[in-house]
Amino acid sequence: KDDSLYRRIFETAAPSADPISAADLIEGSDSLAESFYLSYSATKSERLRLMAGTVEDNFREIFRILEEKKEAVPPLSLPLKGMNYVQVGAGIGEKTHPVHKLQMAHDGLDLIAPQGSPVYAVADGTVSDVVLSRRGLGNVVTLDHGNGYQTRYALLGDTSVSRGKHVKRGQKVGTVGITTFTFAPHLHYEVLLDGEIQDPVNHLFASVTPDEYAKMLYMSVSTSQSLD
Repeated sequence: KDDSLYRRIFETAAPSADPISAADLIEGSDSLAESFYLSYSATKSERLRLMAGTVEDNFREIFRILEEKKEAVPPLSLPLKGMNYVQVGAGIGEKTHPVHKLQMAHDGLDLIAPQGSPVYAVADGTVSDVVLSRRGLGNVVTLDHGNGYQTRYALLGDTSVSRGKHVKRGQKVGTVGITTFTFAPHLHYEVLLDGEIQDPVNHLFASVTPDEYAKMLYMSVSTSQSLD
């Protein structure tokens, strides 16, 4: 069912759900050259090293902030309750636009969810901006979490907060929506630090298991077409 949904939305086969599995080498392995095994193993090892490095860097940043006794930590909660890796679409980077079919910059993370699903604040903060529009990213709520961190929740159907209002982590800020320029209902989620775009998937690791986080990371990188 998940593969069918992915194929219908992205018009391509879903990437492997387990990026670190070697199961795909078993069948027909006798016909594979030894050099292929060596190359494949090196590639897998490098991917694992990069994933481990990302997690380690995230923990180091958290410890640094805690040691400095700042008032806030990076936003680490999930914007959708019960979220899992099959809901993760395109992450940041150059992605194929769903309408124009061109490679365009994608500054957030697409999270697939039914239209009307509640969207929650990932950390305590203040509503710095609320945009109501039928163009671009549609209805957008921006939260300021302090220490230079901001999160944006775009393509919302409805908004539940107003500018200047203080919100708590887990408080509803809106609902998942859809526009004429998107393929399917989803949340476009952004994380910024001092105005610079961050990779939102790197801020999910503290709220899921290591295995689930690895799959989310893999899906965000492997999905070449954005939904917005």
